[in-house]
Amino acid sequence: MDFERAFDTLGLAPGASEQDIEWAYRRLCDDFDARIVWTRVTPLLGRDARYRPSQNWVPIPTALHHAICRWHTLSFAARDREKIAFLDQVLRTADDVEGLSKLRALLEAGPGYLFFEAVEGAKVRLSNANDTRLVFDFEKIDLDVAMTRHAFERSIADETRAIAQCMDALLADIGATKEDIGVVFLTGGTSRVPVVWNLFAERFGAEKIADQNVFTSVGRGLGLEALARFG
Repeated sequence: MDFERAFDTLGLAPGASEQDIEWAYRRLCDDFDARIVWTRVTPLLGRDARYRPSQNWVPIPTALHHAICRWHTLSFAARDREKIAFLDQVLRTADDVEGLSKLRALLEAGPGYLFFEAVEGAKVRLSNANDTRLVFDFEKIDLDVAMTRHAFERSIADETRAIAQCMDALLADIGATKEDIGVVFLTGGTSRVPVVWNLFAERFGAEKIADQNVFTSVGRGLGLEALARFG
């Protein structure tokens, strides 16, 4: 099997650095969280609001809300004085003062870790329940969002379709069939999302899936690799 070509199929050039691999992994994992924020949270933060810079109503730029959908873009946007000043101007004429005030508070306070911890927690709970609530209460930000597994799975349909296509392309690229695969190791919290787990079960068979130490296997593997390299 040509594993360098397999990496290329995953969007990584042959000989990709460890930093590139980590970035690709983080980007994949962040997609589901970003969908939750965009579909369930941003409507409560004035995503559909309008304001009147002159005589006419105009929509709020969506870039402000896209910026809070991923932990790293929120980190860059947080405490950005230009964005906060723009929101201060918008709030004078906006038709959703409450939502945009919460957006301003999120950008000004910058509680990125706590915010995405709440998002991640809701996603994890949906792996074992049909519904949950995303609750985030921090200073002037008070969010309580109802979520269902069905709605969540619909929102990530593009991402799960891309995962399925990637699996098929990877097998074709390395010249293997699903019958050639003896065991499938799943790791990371995203692999516990039922719709993702089912993708692998449907293609390879549930009996081939090994998902022990889902949350620690990557760290353990890195530790063993460090031991092998550096003693």
